[in-house]
Amino acid sequence: MLDTDNSEHNQVVPTAAVTELPLNGRNYADLALLSTNAVKSPIAVSFSASGTPREGSFNVNGMRSTYNNFMLDGVDNNSYGTSNQGYSSQLVQPSPDSLSEFKVITSTFSAEYGRVGGAVVNAAMKSGTNQFHGSAWSSCAIPI
Repeated sequence: MLDTDNSEHNQVVPTAAVTELPLNGRNYADLALLSTNAVKSPIAVSFSASGTPREGSFNVNGMRSTYNNFMLDGVDNNSYGTSNQGYSSQLVQPSPDSLSEFKVITSTFSAEYGRVGGAVVNAAMKSGTNQFHGSAWSSCAIPI
């Protein structure tokens, strides 16, 4: 659908894509790489002292990964560590199963997002229901 109200370039990743596409490490932010002008950050390829890759680290429009803005239900979700040794770009890393969708805005976004030159990743959590539901997954390579 053509949006004539604004000029931002964005992509909405719906619930089906978040839960059904394969994610190595169950990091929903890796699906932002499906957007235009987004590439895996070289920092993410190197491993930390703990042996885990840096979470949510991708470059958009040639900007460093620290210039991305992560929001969760419209609230700031950025990790502002002075030494940047938290190995995460987000304070809260929600499970892909808990998200209803997220939107990646790569350029010409409005001033309401502020502080960024890279991308805005705005994730929305699922709301509650009256039904019990859930999912299970295993992190081991051998089937259980």
